[in-house]
Amino acid sequence: MRKIKPLSNQTISQIAAGEIIDSPASVCKELVENAIDAKATKILIQIGDEITDSIRITDNGIGISKEDIPMAFRRHATSKLEKIEDFEDLFTLGFRGEALASIASVSQVELITKTEEETIGTKVDVINGEVDQILPIGSPQGTSILVKNLFYNTPVRKKYLRSTRKELESILDLVESIALGHDEISFHLIYKSKTLLHSHPSKNKKNHLFSLLGKDYAENMLPISFQSESYKVDGFISNNSIHRSRPDKEYIFVNGRKVKSIEISKAIRSVYHTLIPLNRYPVFVLYLTIDPVLVDVNVHPQKQYVRLSNENYITDILEKLVRGVLFPHRIVPETKFYNERKEAPKEETVVRETIFDLAKAKKEESEKKIQAYEEEKEIKEEIEQESEDRISEKEPVEVHEESIAFQKIKNYDPGIFVESMDLSIDSMDFVGVLFKTYIIFEDKKNKKALFMDQHAAHERILFEKFYKELSEKRIEKQVLLEPIRLSLSRTEKMKLMGNLSYFDSLGFTLEWFGEEDVLLREVPYSVLVLDYNSFLRDAIAEIEEGTNVAEKNIYKIMRMACRKAIKAGDEMNSLTAMNLLKELLEMDTPYSCPHGRPTMIEMTNQSFEKMFLREV
Repeated sequence: MRKIKPLSNQTISQIAAGEIIDSPASVCKELVENAIDAKATKILIQIGDEITDSIRITDNGIGISKEDIPMAFRRHATSKLEKIEDFEDLFTLGFRGEALASIASVSQVELITKTEEETIGTKVDVINGEVDQILPIGSPQGTSILVKNLFYNTPVRKKYLRSTRKELESILDLVESIALGHDEISFHLIYKSKTLLHSHPSKNKKNHLFSLLGKDYAENMLPISFQSESYKVDGFISNNSIHRSRPDKEYIFVNGRKVKSIEISKAIRSVYHTLIPLNRYPVFVLYLTIDPVLVDVNVHPQKQYVRLSNENYITDILEKLVRGVLFPHRIVPETKFYNERKEAPKEETVVRETIFDLAKAKKEESEKKIQAYEEEKEIKEEIEQESEDRISEKEPVEVHEESIAFQKIKNYDPGIFVESMDLSIDSMDFVGVLFKTYIIFEDKKNKKALFMDQHAAHERILFEKFYKELSEKRIEKQVLLEPIRLSLSRTEKMKLMGNLSYFDSLGFTLEWFGEEDVLLREVPYSVLVLDYNSFLRDAIAEIEEGTNVAEKNIYKIMRMACRKAIKAGDEMNSLTAMNLLKELLEMDTPYSCPHGRPTMIEMTNQSFEKMFLREV
């Protein structure tokens, strides 16, 4: 049996560094955040030919005084706080004093820095986490840190790094996201002497969004705003026309720090249910300013996650705000035609150039088209000002009294925010049915063709009818000819006890039969469940303390209504088609089915003219 022996300080530092520094992107994150804390207005990130060979971060911040330099590379040495109570007033991004020490323990570091008070700068080399020599050097105010030979003394960690392209993409995503949260700072990212990203300070958040994410995102983002004594919310959410296959465009900033919050993301995504396709994610950029006493930023080694006090309260606010802004600005998708993309070459070097091309295109787009975008925006604002409704597209919902605002949001009814649509049954002519699925109408007033998916349209109608029955507690039930008997485990029985009334509110009548079994006697008339046994067991398994079973399963049950909907291939005449369209247009959410797919798309007269080369 091996003897228990204490680890060396160097080994301890290298193990601890693994929790914070696990990739080149994490090096950039820690050093860029330090630069932001140093009140920098310009931050330059330079990446060498091989990412692990050279990473340099240069800023024009306040710098580090000569006498503080040795302490800066010691673990848990920081100027941000002295005692645990200081967390209550913490607004800085770094605070634990681990970044420089961790980086220095797995790389070779060169530091050049100068404060405003000093007449000359200081150069320091750090080897194996220890300051090697301190020399005077001419330098402007600020700090430049060069990280060389990253993971040279931890080869296992270096071995498991991803490809250069992947690591470079992570750095680009990181800098882009941090830049989104700091429109007062100029960020410049360079790789092999080529600019990948260059942002400039901007007081207009929409322009800032445009310059970093591009035109398509900026044009389809809606502003939101809320303020109370403890919380301030600003930001943008996507409309129903733009969504992602991954949640990689969900940006949350808490007191300037980019973080992840499962609860916040979950609350916002819930609003998009049935408005965007299943397994798709919305795009949003949220800037939350919260009293530090209500935020715990020390729950993750890399400070990526935060824990919010009263989280249920702020998530409820966000959910209602997003719903109040999103619902009035839903749009009918319009067909667009693009040139076919060629398959990207797979060679590593060529793929790298693709990254440069994308970054260059993004930069050129922001520089060349921002003026045209501003002119277009001004014209739109003038038009919208003339026909302003309850909530303007350019004027976010803004409230300042917490109690009053929360009550307004809490009492939100989606029906009052339904957009007055430009579609009118009176201007529609039935044209025909394509492929026995898509009903074609001509919109004479707006010179458009409307294509409606008959199955998706009927799904939406049944969906909302059932939802209305549910909200008004008047669900029509049907008695099963033979009750379905479920034998429950002890755990299932414990979960079901006290929750029978919730299932009854959904249209399922359950009653106890003996000690461990229940009988299902009645089911909702308007839905078709193929396997009630499996459905109920899944529903029981999801019961958690304090959760509402009805809310937990409402979307599952309402989506089952689609099984009774008109199917693709069912015969459709002009009268039935017009009635279906009329009924659809009366729904609160007519543009998408319960699965989030569009119920209808439109195509303008101009689009047809372009296809037939009739455009002048």
